[in-house]
Amino acid sequence: MFIRMPSDERIDVLTKVRNSMPYADPEHARDYQREYRRTRRSGDSCTTPCTTRLPLEFRLRTVAEVLDLLEEQVDAVVKDADSTALEKARCVGFLASICLRAIEAGGPGRPNGSRGKRPESPKERRHKKMNTNGLAKHYDKLTPEERFRLIMAASSRGDETETDRLANAGQRIHFSRMDHAPFAHAFHDLMFLTYIELLEDAAFYQESNALTDKLLRESIEASRMRKRKKNTTQSETCRSRTIDGVEYPEWHFVGRTAYAMGFLLRVKMQGWTLFCARLNVAPLALWEKMDLPGLDRLKRALALAVAGAAFPSGAEMVVWVNEVRPAGDPEHTEADVLTAERFAENLDALFRERVRWWGG
Repeated sequence: MFIRMPSDERIDVLTKVRNSMPYADPEHARDYQREYRRTRRSGDSCTTPCTTRLPLEFRLRTVAEVLDLLEEQVDAVVKDADSTALEKARCVGFLASICLRAIEAGGPGRPNGSRGKRPESPKERRHKKMNTNGLAKHYDKLTPEERFRLIMAASSRGDETETDRLANAGQRIHFSRMDHAPFAHAFHDLMFLTYIELLEDAAFYQESNALTDKLLRESIEASRMRKRKKNTTQSETCRSRTIDGVEYPEWHFVGRTAYAMGFLLRVKMQGWTLFCARLNVAPLALWEKMDLPGLDRLKRALALAVAGAAFPSGAEMVVWVNEVRPAGDPEHTEADVLTAERFAENLDALFRERVRWWGG
């Protein structure tokens, strides 16, 4: 059931709609356009007939004025006692990103959004430096945690200048430590770097073995199909690769790659064991004590490589290296193959470098 509205009430409603929607009536639309063009001729490029008119003297016309306003706001945020450290860090970081975008948009003294082709004058460059330095002068008022968050944000976007400013704004902490600390820290660094490298090699070794098994099963299935279809050739049913004029199935090539990775994994573990023996450290003790993720995977891969699923010597390894070397490269010899002794020497050199870095 519908209730019919009286005619006079409907007229009032339609009148209100027309007044609130200027484009619903052609006369209102002409009035709106007339006022809009009059406002633009007066030099006001922001105000519309539907917005509140703002005097020109209160508007930001250049990037320099924007940076000055942002500097005032940053100072207000830092001095706000009611905000938490996290809130201040987020707000200052947001304002700093706006400042950088404003500087990149055109530099101080130019209209907003105007990049222009004219090079900056010395006065403009000094003004630009003054504004950025004006923002940086408040960095010493940040807490260490706030400064750390801003340093991480600047580093993630590749702003080295801002990172250095934030880092240099902090104060130094003076503390003492035992004289063996540089060696302990260096070994701690090297222990994790070696573990990550061995774990990556173990993962690639296991993936290569899995791919070899998959290709071998496909080759066996293709051979069965070839027997059922007598006219089908091997190249049509099985992927292959030619090495030195000899055609090998794909699983053979991938299998040799897996054996090469097993050789490298075994040699690197032997080198790590030799390096640890010189320092009177058990090679797996600290990893097991910290229960590092992936340690069981590494042990399984090492057991497989030691059991024989890898090239037994450097002579066979160098044959594989020459098989896969790019065309035109010189042929490698057994002296080029990685050995446990060479890997231990590389670890020792890196260890000494880290000791010096830690102040030893």
